[in-house]
Amino acid sequence: MPLETPLFIESRHGEMFAIEHLPDGAPPDYWVISMNSGLQCRSGPRRLYVHFARRLAEEGLGVLRIDLSGVGDSDGPVPATHFDMHNPDDADVAIKFIRNKYDPKGIILHGLCAGSRVSIKTAARDTDIAGLLAWSTTIYTATPGSTHSPEEPKHGVSNAVARYNEGRILNVLRDLKFLRWSFWKKHFTSGKLLAELRSSFWSAWLLLFGGSESDQKGWFIRSIRSYVASNRPVFFVYGEKDQYCHMEFIDLQLPVSPDDVLVIPEGNHTFSTRSQRDQVIDGCCNWLRRHNFC
Repeated sequence: MPLETPLFIESRHGEMFAIEHLPDGAPPDYWVISMNSGLQCRSGPRRLYVHFARRLAEEGLGVLRIDLSGVGDSDGPVPATHFDMHNPDDADVAIKFIRNKYDPKGIILHGLCAGSRVSIKTAARDTDIAGLLAWSTTIYTATPGSTHSPEEPKHGVSNAVARYNEGRILNVLRDLKFLRWSFWKKHFTSGKLLAELRSSFWSAWLLLFGGSESDQKGWFIRSIRSYVASNRPVFFVYGEKDQYCHMEFIDLQLPVSPDDVLVIPEGNHTFSTRSQRDQVIDGCCNWLRRHNFC
């Protein structure tokens, strides 16, 4: 039975906590390091990372689930709440730990949302990273209610969000939802009315007068383009209902194979049902086998 061991790793802020999954038999050739999702600890949303790590260990891969600095049981200041909250320097510490301890043939980085972004930034500058598993990778726009990343487009509205908002507005007009009291009650009590009005205004501006986030050349955009250009394996996974997140990914027009992108039917940002979870894990395991990682 695969061994699961809690441990602490020395880092720039003290110690980072992690869970190591070691499969039966000889030390594995490949390791997956899972970067925590936002402020979620190493377990992931609804223990998604736990289920994934145990499946990978059964497939013969080693796994390290890490709490990056300031999250979960790791030392350090609490990071900001936007999707560039994590520092690749912390990911480097986890990578160095696995390399020094096991000297594997290769390391694959994995993460969801903010965890995916820090994995991509780290892999872009560490050319020895063998692969990436990028789940629900946010591209430009913050999750509603989050603070804004320095890499967001002007006014926090991308072309994809503008198209998404256009569809919502047309739906409201077509179904005459604005004539219902429940529609106005929902918006006036949500606490997000001003943010929605602002988003709708700039969406209309982009659709009417043009404009693009394509001039955005922040650290993450440079990193994702650089990594893909290196021709190392990457597997992007999105939920079908995570619409503008996936739409922004499509807008990047990255030269990746359709076999390296998986869209989960009815899936949301964190793949919250058991069926969605199983589809994500099965898809990733199939992809890892295809690239001879397990």
